[in-house]
Amino acid sequence: MGYTHYWKRPKRLDIKRFKAFASDVRRLMASAPKEIEIAGWSSEGEPTFSADTLAFNGKGEQGYETFRVDRIIKDIKPFRGKYMEFCKTAQRPYDLLVCAVLIALKHHFPEVDVTSDGGASDWSAGLGLYEDVFGETPNDGPWDRT
Repeated sequence: MGYTHYWKRPKRLDIKRFKAFASDVRRLMASAPKEIEIAGWSSEGEPTFSADTLAFNGKGEQGYETFRVDRIIKDIKPFRGKYMEFCKTAQRPYDLLVCAVLIALKHHFPEVDVTSDGGASDWSAGLGLYEDVFGETPNDGPWDRT
């Protein structure tokens, strides 16, 4: 058990929207506070940005569980027509970026449902990063201030 973010999504995500989403994630990573170090899936190496996969973790001790979004789900069974994914961050520093990326995911794919063990206050830093980069305040998620 640990601090976790969840998202339910369709099996396939549109390739054009996925590319736009990946581009936004790169902008978020470039704008994240410098003390948040991002690495690849094993808390080492580089994050993954491909046509079909986006994956990152905190670097070294800042990491916990890899955040990953695949354009096409391969090895998960659906539940009530959607596929459940999650990422435990234990609220380590990279959680800020995970939150901002989930907001971007919801922006590009409104059909995705995002939930979290955290409330709006736990999402405030990630929402702030998203707002700073894109100049808008998205609603309809655990980050919603209303």
